[in-house]
Amino acid sequence: MANVFGILTAIVLALSAFVAFKNKARYEATIASTIALKAKLVENQGKLTAKQQILAALPAEISGVNGEVEKLTGDETAQKKTNDGLTEQITKMTTTIAANNAKLDGIREKTEKTGNLQELASKMRATNAELAELTVSTDTANAKLANLTAQNSATESQVNAAKARFENYASGQSLPVLNTRIRSIYPNWGFVTLAAGNNAGVV
Repeated sequence: MANVFGILTAIVLALSAFVAFKNKARYEATIASTIALKAKLVENQGKLTAKQQILAALPAEISGVNGEVEKLTGDETAQKKTNDGLTEQITKMTTTIAANNAKLDGIREKTEKTGNLQELASKMRATNAELAELTVSTDTANAKLANLTAQNSATESQVNAAKARFENYASGQSLPVLNTRIRSIYPNWGFVTLAAGNNAGVV
């Protein structure tokens, strides 16, 4: 009987080692994917900074705004493609989280049916270690998913705001946030002067 339990224990330990190896490989792949995502986010932030600089220079270059709008429209298309890539990564991360949760449920079910813990102590230690590793992996994936979602939303908001400013400049309309007053009136010449200029949103 002891030999049978020994054989069963060896089989269980081998299976646990195999599962741990697979989980380690999946964890390393997740880390590599995360590094790639961070590099892509840094690239996106650089593009966003470049767009903000273009916005700051637009009031002094109203005469060439139509050509600039065409260029920035192309940049916006590229940004949307990048955001689509981030969305795909988020979908993959969500799938990974769901798979980890399913494994956690399976491990909890196995833990409840272990029987005599003294005879299966080695199996329990390996199972508990795997449970802890999967819990950490799931928490990390959830945190990364929340961070990616927030950055994706912020990028889309900034792109939409930039597009709205370009449309105002292209149509010759002052910005909706403009807040100024008439400083001087010249009725003989038919014009007035304002207390604000291009930097305040006057077009």
